[in-house]
Amino acid sequence: MEAVVKLLAGLVMLAVSLSYLYRPAFILKVNELARGVLFNDSYVLHYRRRWGMPLFVASIVFIYSGLANLKVQTNSPEAASYGEMDEAYRAFYTRRYVDAERLCRGILLRHPQDPHAGFLLRQASKAKEDADAPPIDPKGTPHRP
Repeated sequence: MEAVVKLLAGLVMLAVSLSYLYRPAFILKVNELARGVLFNDSYVLHYRRRWGMPLFVASIVFIYSGLANLKVQTNSPEAASYGEMDEAYRAFYTRRYVDAERLCRGILLRHPQDPHAGFLLRQASKAKEDADAPPIDPKGTPHRP
């Protein structure tokens, strides 16, 4: 939804800017209409409740909705475990697979459905197994010291 709002705002700004550049007569007509209707003192005094109350209610709904979305985003498993996931990925890429597994298990205890922690846990477990396995010589037989 946020992306759609940004896209629409960008398109409106593009249309206004192109109108300023290439159709100044249109901007002057819109300005005249706005002065005659929106910024007319008698119109504002007469219709202030008709426009003011719905705009006030709409603003409250948008603010409430925005705060609710913000709360959902900050309470999501991805946001809550971002720092730990970053640390787990650093451990994985520095080949500290045991640490990566430990961190992922901790995240999964708090957020069992976190797909990132589950994926990294499987990768770290596999990499640890591969690191512990004996090397294979070119003939395909394991080399045992």
